[in-house]
Amino acid sequence: MVLVKEEKVVGNIIKPVSEPVRVYRYYDDEMSEKEIEEHMRCYQLTREQVIKDKTQFDKKLYDTVRDICEKNLLDVFTNHVFEIHRSQFGRTFTFTIYPIGTNKWEDRSEFTLTQMINCCGCVVSTKTEVGKPYRKLGVSGKFQLIKEQVSKLLGYSMMISTVREDNEAEIKSIEKAGWTCVDKFKNSRTQNKIRIYTKKI
Repeated sequence: MVLVKEEKVVGNIIKPVSEPVRVYRYYDDEMSEKEIEEHMRCYQLTREQVIKDKTQFDKKLYDTVRDICEKNLLDVFTNHVFEIHRSQFGRTFTFTIYPIGTNKWEDRSEFTLTQMINCCGCVVSTKTEVGKPYRKLGVSGKFQLIKEQVSKLLGYSMMISTVREDNEAEIKSIEKAGWTCVDKFKNSRTQNKIRIYTKKI
């Protein structure tokens, strides 16, 4: 995992505060020789073209997430670090926000998108969590914007997610974002009642 890009931004176009600062960081796996060779063979590209394509995609993904954050999240997060992690050769995407100058795991807000095993057209939205100080401020709904745009950019056609039936806030957010509950079940391991949601994109 390497740091692809880091950017410090000062100022806030949404909410006036005293010298707000936010830091964007984008991490990604380096392409292995095997992966480069597979791309060259599958897409009839040169090594230089494969590396150039990845560089261009990294920039597009970073710019997409950054633009959504700048337009939709600055009313809640004013002095924070926004981290983008792509791992397992692009199959897992994690987005995390945490206050500058504090432990990363304190009051963090995050979610993960991961490709469904044996189906490259489906992405699973999981591990969505909003830090306690930022709850009931519409953050989960704003995360939906990032999830959908990133999933489209990564080439997925269907999003899938599970939500506990007692998580009323997430149910409200996910249904407002246009997801459809397709089934329900009781987890025999935890006894939790679970809803399964999907959304075509």
